Amino acid sequence: MKNLLKGGCALFGLAFILLIFAGVILSFGGQPKHRAKQAACLSNLKQFGIAVQLYAADNAESAPPYVTTCLAVEGQTFFADAVRPYIKSEYVWHCPETPRSLRGDVFMGIEGSGKMSYVHPIEYARFVRKVDSFKLTAIPDPANLPYLRDPIRAIDQEEGTLLIKSGHGYKFNLAFADGHARAADMNRNGLNFPKQFAQ
Repeated sequence: MKNLLKGGCALFGLAFILLIFAGVILSFGGQPKHRAKQAACLSNLKQFGIAVQLYAADNAESAPPYVTTCLAVEGQTFFADAVRPYIKSEYVWHCPETPRSLRGDVFMGIEGSGKMSYVHPIEYARFVRKVDSFKLTAIPDPANLPYLRDPIRAIDQEEGTLLIKSGHGYKFNLAFADGHARAADMNRNGLNFPKQFAQ
């Protein structure tokens, strides 16, 4: 009888521990999936970074056309059309956190519409000054010039300050003009980058 009670207590203790462990796993269940999507997004931007370098190598060091949205002048070439020959996967055109309802041949989102959901950040926009194409070698510090970023998913207001979010919260994935990609935190003033690109 004593052995039976001991065995029952041991089983009850083990079951209790397993229940606690299962609860912990379930409470963090969404995080690995979210991290996997963020990693896939970063991988997409790395592929764009490589594609831009390959495009430049084939086009006398010129950067691909600037336009990423449908807000284009007639006759302008889209960035997506220019780099498509250098992209091996058809799954890179949208951040995995972009809702499927916004994807397709034409992306429809908070930043307008286009053939992809990734867009050029304002730092690059100010540098280019709306020129359709220019030489990558004209960029003084390409490792610090953001070239493409996640699309804005939401704009929140807190104490009169506008805060923007990607599908990854206040963290945005970026490709840089030298071809590398990394995540960057957002702050109240926008992306935290050297001031020479924010003039």
